[in-house]
Amino acid sequence: MSCVNLPLIVAKGSYLNQSGDIAKTTIYNVVNEGLYRISGSVRQTSGNGTVISTAYWTDEVGPESAAMLQSQSVAPSVSGSVTIFCVASSKIELSIAVGFPPLEYNFRYIIEAL
Repeated sequence: MSCVNLPLIVAKGSYLNQSGDIAKTTIYNVVNEGLYRISGSVRQTSGNGTVISTAYWTDEVGPESAAMLQSQSVAPSVSGSVTIFCVASSKIELSIAVGFPPLEYNFRYIIEAL
């Protein structure tokens, strides 16, 4: 009989009823070196504009970043993910930039150790 290793959820959170940018903030302190998947979902609840989320982490070469998802008024509900390698004792961070306010949005995320 084989054992199935499922991804382990190490963090999750949400930013609800937001109307502006969210500065780079730590969403997980990495304990063990390895692969992680960050998944996010944004839903614009009012207004027209753009919401862009960016993930930040540190791998064996140094600091890295990548856009996770981008929502626009023509597609106000979007989800996306990025798989990253993190070194131990580092952190995973997130920022959100809003273009063409006023608008309101909800953003939810989950981080899995793979």
